[in-house]
Amino acid sequence: MNVLLLNYNYYPYAWGGSEVYVHNWAKFLVSQGHSVTVLAAVPIEKQTNIVFKDNILQVCFYDYEGIKVLGASLLNETTDEIYGKYNPSWVRSWQHFFSQIIPHQNFDWVHYNGYTGLISTALAEGLQAAQQQAQLPTAKVIASYHTPISCPNGKLLFQKTTACSITPTATTCTSCVVNNLYNVPRFLGAIWSNLPTLAYPKLPTPLKMKFFVEKSLLSFHRLNALTQHWLVMSEEISQTIQRMGVDKQKISMVRHGIHPDFIPKKTIQKPSNKITFAYMGRFETIKGVHTLLQAWLGLAKNANNLPVELLMIGELQSQNTVIQEWLNKAQADKSIRFLGNQKREKIIEILEEVHCVIIPSEWVEIGPLVLHEAIASGANIIASDIGGTKELANYYGEGCTTFAQGKVADLQNKIRNFVYKAITPKVQTQTEHYEKIYQIITTQL
Repeated sequence: MNVLLLNYNYYPYAWGGSEVYVHNWAKFLVSQGHSVTVLAAVPIEKQTNIVFKDNILQVCFYDYEGIKVLGASLLNETTDEIYGKYNPSWVRSWQHFFSQIIPHQNFDWVHYNGYTGLISTALAEGLQAAQQQAQLPTAKVIASYHTPISCPNGKLLFQKTTACSITPTATTCTSCVVNNLYNVPRFLGAIWSNLPTLAYPKLPTPLKMKFFVEKSLLSFHRLNALTQHWLVMSEEISQTIQRMGVDKQKISMVRHGIHPDFIPKKTIQKPSNKITFAYMGRFETIKGVHTLLQAWLGLAKNANNLPVELLMIGELQSQNTVIQEWLNKAQADKSIRFLGNQKREKIIEILEEVHCVIIPSEWVEIGPLVLHEAIASGANIIASDIGGTKELANYYGEGCTTFAQGKVADLQNKIRNFVYKAITPKVQTQTEHYEKIYQIITTQL
């Protein structure tokens, strides 16, 4: 079988959870005897070995650790297209591109691991059109829900406070988006959302917000219509996309698996002369880093009569004045150590010393890999009570506790009263995860 894996970005131009997931999934499929190609975004200025270019697309080809990669960019994308993730001209452009590819390598199935203007339904539609033109069987489509692609707000938070549990409509979602973007009171957001849908090109973005929300919701319905089967990592996301109209029979839930290196080869004994907390991830407001630092800096630094430290693993990846302000304050606190980004081997070594990993996310995490990795190391968990962090804390149970999302005082209380509990949970490996979804895909398709 020839497989096309789609993702937002890919190595060596980006490093993150989705890149880890797709790269190892590609290697697993190759081990099963399949031919695999990854297609992901690569900035135009970084592209070499260009294999296709028109007035819409530019595509290059390269190899990464034995995996064939097509790196692509949209040359122009309007605000309408960013929200709607679609333009019929994109379909024609992708059709022309794949018409050059399929005489040499056709694709039997396509797996969406990301969803953007570039990685849109136009891509698979263009491929299928090229296959029909060549009188070949058309590719089957599966989709994984790794990020909040069904939510116009991109956070699955309702009115910035709670995990969304509504059936989305243009009116309700517009109110939520306006509240999030412009920080207006709910009653003003409600009035705003009940205005007529305005689409005049020269109108300012705020007045066209309902139009953009409608496009965003339509884009998900278009993806669902194209998709034969959905893969999700949590029960909450299964329910979320069912509210969007996805047939329950089209959904399979398989929790994440971790790299085998994270599975300890022996019983881990945590240090008894100090208590170590850790944060692992991007330094962003949606990750709750500002809440964590505010809570930590306001605490007395002596829990259980032992020295206490906080390890911060990660970096600030974008301009964020709120996070930068708290990082500046934290630099002066000797109980906080900033370790930057670390490779897997070093993270495993660090986790063996950590008593508790704090996951203060302030959006709906889909199924945070860091929680699985931390639990496997024997670390306890303090997580926000929302989305995937809450679901996994309840799933593992022992050694896990939650705090009210975004509430500094509650997080302080959980840190202050923390007592380490030795745990030996069974955590699924990455290979076990891939074996399960491979079985689902080969059965369903």
